[in-house]
Amino acid sequence: LFHFLLKTLIHAVANVDRKTGEPRKVRKTQKAVVGVEVADTATSAGALTLEELAAGRIPRRTPSEQKRYDDARCEARKKGGHVSDSIREKLKDCWGKDGMAMLDNPFPYDVLARHRIIWIKPKGVKGVPRSAAEQIKLARSGYVARGGSGRAVFRVNADRNKSVKDIEHVHVFSELLPSEGRTEEPAAAVE
Repeated sequence: LFHFLLKTLIHAVANVDRKTGEPRKVRKTQKAVVGVEVADTATSAGALTLEELAAGRIPRRTPSEQKRYDDARCEARKKGGHVSDSIREKLKDCWGKDGMAMLDNPFPYDVLARHRIIWIKPKGVKGVPRSAAEQIKLARSGYVARGGSGRAVFRVNADRNKSVKDIEHVHVFSELLPSEGRTEEPAAAVE
């Protein structure tokens, strides 16, 4: 009973807007727990823009993409594995000499941008992770070294939001090329 109440309280606190104190909206694919609602931080029009990301908005997956992601995690667990196992397998042949690899995110967030991830090999000292600023600095150099250019936003998820905690990684959201669906001219670079 105590565990249930603690879990419910944590969920309730996490799903109330800190500024207004109001419950957050429930996505169609999520259930409200004990009358508390879960946030959908995307704009009402849907996908976030690079400008919104650069301003600090938190991206989320679309409901259908989140379901695909949840199904993949569930499938990995059924096989006795974890999502990070399949990532490690994909990364085996992708590491560059700089200790980084850049892959498209197979479960991208709902953002008007191309969503890739720069994976960073662990450094020599175990248990001493790089700061988010260090990871982003490395990712920027890795992104440019791999031909990345134009507007891009680099983001490190909070530890509580990382599905792969044991491999450092940075989400890279870069402007779409006309062939990828961009319909307007790019604005000034976003850092």
